[in-house]
Amino acid sequence: NVALHEFAHAYYLQYIVDEKDSKIYNAYQNFVLLQNTTTSLDLIHAEKMFTSNATSNEYEFWAESVELYFEKSEELKKIFPDLYDALKLILNPR
Repeated sequence: NVALHEFAHAYYLQYIVDEKDSKIYNAYQNFVLLQNTTTSLDLIHAEKMFTSNATSNEYEFWAESVELYFEKSEELKKIFPDLYDALKLILNPR
């Protein structure tokens, strides 16, 4: 979904780059650590859910993760529960 993908990039610029909310920023740092685990330890599963573009850099992984969070929430939660929880905290920090 292009809209969700671009929303993720805009959200990143608004809340992570500008660091307007330290809770979101700190949760995103945890997400980045999980990215390395997700793409290396669970490569077989990751390849089924993420495109090769997602493994090219942090920003595309973030955008595809947000897409999956909304479009394939249950599958993401089942296969990558820590990643799902990190996204939940970033996208709904209250």
